[in-house]
Order: sequence, then C-alpha cells, then structure tokens
Amino acid sequence: MSGKVEVDGHPIRSGSISFLPNRGTSGPAATTVIVDGQYVFSALNGPYQGPHQIMIGIDPVAIDLSADQAKRGVAAKVTSGGDHSGNRPSDEAKRNWVAEYVVPGDGKAKRDFLLQTIDD
Repeated sequence: MSGKVEVDGHPIRSGSISFLPNRGTSGPAATTVIVDGQYVFSALNGPYQGPHQIMIGIDPVAIDLSADQAKRGVAAKVTSGGDHSGNRPSDEAKRNWVAEYVVPGDGKAKRDFLLQTIDD
C-alpha cells in the first residue's frame, strides 16, 4: 500500500501515517513515515484488509500555515480520493488529521490523502 499526502496542493516534507483497525477488524495497527509527500507500506508492515481509522501526523515544520491560521486554528478537508465526509483535523494546531478508509484485500492499494486547510 502506498500513496501521497499533500496539504493545500503541496507534498508534506515529513510526518507519519497510521492505519488503526476499526472495532471488529482483525490485525494490528500499521504505521509508517511520510517523506517528501510519499508513504509506502510493505506486505510485511502494511494494514490488514477492512475498515480503518487513519491518523496523519505532520511535522510542524512540514506544513506552511500562516501565523493567523496557526494562532486561531484552521479547518481541513480532503479534496479528492473517495468518500471523506468523516475527515477532520485534530485540535493540535491542525497538524493531525483523522480519516476513515476501507483497506482492500489485494495489498496493492494506492491511496492519496489530499488535505486542504480552510479558514473558518
């Protein structure tokens, strides 16, 4: 499984992505690093098939928020790549995002997370 992670159209420099199995989904959580906007899981460390909560953590220096946005916080949304009605940023300076995703069973999935900051 692999993909890219962008914020406002720019690849993030560094961060992490975790796939946490939803209740009733078998298998452990899977976490890997994001480097230059890309993440890659191998067959050995990737997420199992089924619904997962996705946690994306972005290194604070890897995202360019204006001082005003960082001070008051911003909202975020995913702009493409499927149904993301549940995607939302966490409250910690909007450097963390939460999404839902159903991992397919073939182990070769490509999934991009295109995040966008929006002023309230």
